[in-house]
Amino acid sequence: MATPDKGIQKAVVQKDILPTLNANNGYSIRYRIVDENGSRTSHWSQKYFIIANAVEKVQATIIPDSTNGVITLHWDSPLDKTIKNFDIYIKWSNSSTWQYYSTVATTTYSVRSIPAGATSVKFAIQVQTDPKVRIDNATLYETATPRNL
Repeated sequence: MATPDKGIQKAVVQKDILPTLNANNGYSIRYRIVDENGSRTSHWSQKYFIIANAVEKVQATIIPDSTNGVITLHWDSPLDKTIKNFDIYIKWSNSSTWQYYSTVATTTYSVRSIPAGATSVKFAIQVQTDPKVRIDNATLYETATPRNL
């Protein structure tokens, strides 16, 4: 007599293939298992939400170049090597909100256009998210105090 199918008891997803973080500081995933020989039908699982762990903070340096009107931000690579892309947010002194600027795959970002009237700046670097929103647990670095221009 055949043993009854107990179904899937546990699925393991490697961290480096997870999608980008979502606005709820986690990952929405679902899976599909297909029988190798095609003898059974397959279907998609329900969606699962996995809460992300807080990321380890990194050190960063802000290098202003007032002659050319450029501000460069450079940061250390995170110890978690699965983090490949970084979202850059900037808050200027003449604004009360963080603005998303770019997603980069390097550990350097330069701002080449300073808004009129801005006298200082704050930077935030976070793990890439979708949609582009600030998430505290995804933040790798945030300027503690505004940097004067």
